[in-house]
Amino acid sequence: MKQIQKNLTTKIVIIIFISLVLLIPLAMVSDQIRDRQRFLAEATQSVAQSWTGRQQVVAPILVIPYEMIGTKFVYDSKAEKMVEKPYRIQKSYFLKPKTTQITVDTLDSARQKGIYSIPVYTSKIQIKAELASEQIKQILSTQTLTDGAKVKFEPAYISVMVSDPRGINRVPNLKLANQTFEFYPGSKLEKYQNGLHAQIGDLKKLDLTNLTLEFEFDLRGMEQLAFVPVGNNVSITAKSNWPHPQFTGQFLPTKLSISDAGYQAQWQVTSFASNIQNKLDDCANGECKALLNSALGIKHIEAVDVYLQSERSTKYGILFIGLTFIAFFIFEVVKQLRIHPIQYTLVGLSISIFYLLLLSLSEHIAFITAYAIASFACVSLLMFYLYFVLKSLIRASLCALAIGILYAVLYVIISAEDFALAMGSALVFIVLTIIMIVTRNIDWYQVSDNLASLAPKQVPNEKPNNVD
Repeated sequence: MKQIQKNLTTKIVIIIFISLVLLIPLAMVSDQIRDRQRFLAEATQSVAQSWTGRQQVVAPILVIPYEMIGTKFVYDSKAEKMVEKPYRIQKSYFLKPKTTQITVDTLDSARQKGIYSIPVYTSKIQIKAELASEQIKQILSTQTLTDGAKVKFEPAYISVMVSDPRGINRVPNLKLANQTFEFYPGSKLEKYQNGLHAQIGDLKKLDLTNLTLEFEFDLRGMEQLAFVPVGNNVSITAKSNWPHPQFTGQFLPTKLSISDAGYQAQWQVTSFASNIQNKLDDCANGECKALLNSALGIKHIEAVDVYLQSERSTKYGILFIGLTFIAFFIFEVVKQLRIHPIQYTLVGLSISIFYLLLLSLSEHIAFITAYAIASFACVSLLMFYLYFVLKSLIRASLCALAIGILYAVLYVIISAEDFALAMGSALVFIVLTIIMIVTRNIDWYQVSDNLASLAPKQVPNEKPNNVD
């Protein structure tokens, strides 16, 4: 009896060992997926160098430069006394509009880099704003500061920060107070030069009762487009044909509509929520980090790309192998068949090769087509091989059908964006439940006897007859 139990235990241990060994090809496929993901990242970076990368827009900012002219007492070491010396200091006021409306219409396309298709976008951006005339009048009326220094105002300008100005497709014109002004390269900000600016000259010569401005420009980018909400009341409306947006930053859309045809989103942000004026003041003093970090935006992502789907499917590889081996073992128990460990190994390898086929095919054709071809090829191979292993076409067909159903369920799981883990957990639970129900009446001691009876009988060696 002990020898019989030992035979059953040895069989189970061998099956488990084979399953663990088959983790090696699965790990190799996983490494290959990570390599391909790295190649994709390198291709994306290469396209970004010639196209443009992520874009962030900070606009519009009214910049009023001024010069402080005065005197101050400093210690003269030679004269050994305090002396009065003149000074001139350059500074600027950074002013936000009263209201800002930004409308973004984004069209997504793709650029090829080898076998990789890199998504890029071109956005048409329209900006309308109303400047705070009362605040401007108050600033322009200032002639001296509290320390007695005189103030000399210099020509003002509208500054627009753009993270990668290579993406600006056309030079826009600024309409302000019923006048038209040209934009020039550079934001003209000391700490952040990327962008463009429009010189508007002496503000006193403008109609301060009508300080409405507007301009539009086309901006190319990749993956993400972000805006800093500059204004007391900022409204941003964005739409695109991209069906998988991810909203980033400190503010989420107040209105949102997403479909297969794209998305539409709208933000409403007030200066109470953004604390934008303090951030502009800090930027005017040379510290723009807080301003640039207060952006909101949209990231155009592949919700479930081919590499992520391949990676998800590989994680279920050991489950497939384990379920197939369990089914084989049950056939051995119920139908009293003998399946050799090498046959277990070959079946496990055929399941493992599915993931490599899937990865290689999905880089050239649609993922669903690649999945269908790879699964059909592996199921057909298994059905052919199992016909000889299980000694029955019906048994082989049933096993192939079960594996085919598992492949179909796996596709649904890996295609899900939000419920992949829940569906995977449910699949494992359901399969375990089925196995426990099917094997609930099996007498495992009797199984040992049956396996022992199937073992080949040892024939004692007979000595050959002596030949004279």
